[in-house]
Amino acid sequence: MEVITSSSNPKIKAFASLKEKKHREQSGLYLVEGLRSVSEYLHANVVVDAVVVDTFSPQIEEIEPMLAICEERGIRTYEVTGDLMAKIADTEHPQGIIAIVPIPLYTSQILQEIAWQGDEGIRLPGDCRDVIVIADGVRDPGNLGTMLRSADAVGAKMVIVTSGSADPFQPKVVRSSAGSLTRVKVLTMKAEDVFDAVHDAGFRMIATDAHAANSLFAVDLAANIALVIGGEAQGISRIARQKADVMVHLPMPGHTESLNAGVTCSVMLYEALRRRLA
Repeated sequence: MEVITSSSNPKIKAFASLKEKKHREQSGLYLVEGLRSVSEYLHANVVVDAVVVDTFSPQIEEIEPMLAICEERGIRTYEVTGDLMAKIADTEHPQGIIAIVPIPLYTSQILQEIAWQGDEGIRLPGDCRDVIVIADGVRDPGNLGTMLRSADAVGAKMVIVTSGSADPFQPKVVRSSAGSLTRVKVLTMKAEDVFDAVHDAGFRMIATDAHAANSLFAVDLAANIALVIGGEAQGISRIARQKADVMVHLPMPGHTESLNAGVTCSVMLYEALRRRLA
């Protein structure tokens, strides 16, 4: 384990810079903070570039087993002071451990692999592998993180994030996704390219709009569906409206006029799961 004590150390500066999007894009790396999240990454089948620890952290007993995994896997580890940990961390009260993780890169070809082909044998109840989520201009990091977490919860394997949405690898999204980025693939695409690629892969697009004639609970949610959820202020984009196969609303007999993107996504995903469990 390499010990770093100076804030001018190039590694400290590089790690701290990952809080900014431009540096994440340049380096191809992002930060994972917190005991539970780092533990998930270390136990998952994902690459971890490095781990930074504060060995004087009050959580050191929980951190030590993770250091053993790092040694076993040959992951570079750096010991830093509490002040340096605070410099790197995005949170106000770091938990003593941060992982540096490569951003996975996918192309639209991955959609062909996710699509259900119909000749893959018996389909198990609740199988949502062929359900994808499209975050269409979802700018709120907490909502995007919830969408990732909900996709993971039902067993969906991909979330597509259009340009204009929050960066899926910014610290707040990573935290609110609660480790789901180790299991859910994220594909970032320009809005004008997403919808044709999804159609070409054989997915039907079901987009949300508060004024749509169709209820979510009345439309077909069978194999190969892409659920399009728009941003908090503007809703789905013009091109999404043009390309959608069907527009749906969520019935709201109460007084609330709308739900945020994270909740809307969760309702849609669980309705798709319910149908597959029936």
